[in-house]
Amino acid sequence: QVKLITRGHLLLAAANGLIPGVFSLSSWDLVGALPVSGEEVDKRTQDGDYRWHNRGGVDLMGANPEAKASAFGLPRAKALYGTLPHQLKDPDSFTSRLKRMLAARRQYRVGEGELLAVPEPSGPGLCVLILKLPDHPVAVTVLNFAREETGIDLDLGEFGKDLPKGQWTDIVTGKPGGTAAGGRLQLRLPGLTGTTLVPGGPK
Repeated sequence: QVKLITRGHLLLAAANGLIPGVFSLSSWDLVGALPVSGEEVDKRTQDGDYRWHNRGGVDLMGANPEAKASAFGLPRAKALYGTLPHQLKDPDSFTSRLKRMLAARRQYRVGEGELLAVPEPSGPGLCVLILKLPDHPVAVTVLNFAREETGIDLDLGEFGKDLPKGQWTDIVTGKPGGTAAGGRLQLRLPGLTGTTLVPGGPK
């Protein structure tokens, strides 16, 4: 269940991080904090702000593993992913994989990009965005919210007419991620996965 939650959580991060604009996330995201309850939380929700259930105490660095509550008085949340030092030792952890995604976002300057189009996806659970990045006139972000691997056949329309055929690169993995020909991009994307592709093979 934790592995499935991690995949879904990373997909949500990709839905925010692999599009133009600002990206942010919380300390609760980083450790996979579960909601909390208790008297201290109930007192803070009297005005109808139930977000306090998602603001439990977290220990990012594992500095005080015996603490039962935060300095603010909120109960300690159960952390599904563990502390940052623990996660960074595991290349498959949420934080390690998020780190790779954010490195790709920075390298390809996705945050500085421009949204060109939102074409109709070829299957349920898919979201496809055609982007313009500072160093790439066309890039494609694909998000697969289905649990099953999905084949994608995307008509790039006017944005693909001048693109050469051949491999496209998955910016997160640095590996071939799809093939373009005749103004169409074809790829397969695992379930609960998001990525961005740019024309050309891996360098």
